[in-house]
Amino acid sequence: MNNISLAGRTAIVTGSTSGIGAAIATALTDAGAEVVVSGRDAARAAGAAHFVPVDLAGPYAGIRDFAATATDLLGGRVDILVNNAGIYPATATAALPDTWTPCWPSTCAPRTCSSARSPPPWPPAAPA
Repeated sequence: MNNISLAGRTAIVTGSTSGIGAAIATALTDAGAEVVVSGRDAARAAGAAHFVPVDLAGPYAGIRDFAATATDLLGGRVDILVNNAGIYPATATAALPDTWTPCWPSTCAPRTCSSARSPPPWPPAAPA
């Protein structure tokens, strides 16, 4: 994110305690955004300015609590939402299922449904 300033912007990155999500959160922070990092393991979020634990495959009430807490930490406004959360069981390629349907609840649903399950003030406010 060279030469991009996100100063004064806020962001939530789901599934951001490792891998691609952590890299996205770091890049946003480096560009000046205030970022909420989320995941299921607080130990993996060491050094994050704001960490909010959440299992996006869990009950809707927990997701609503996550959204409210994260939004409060960001001063009531979310400018950037990165739905990165998802898991896929580690297995040998030959052992992968013939269809992705059984994997939907843990791989795709958290990413596509987490923002829909979240209460206002999401979606983010329009820029001033």
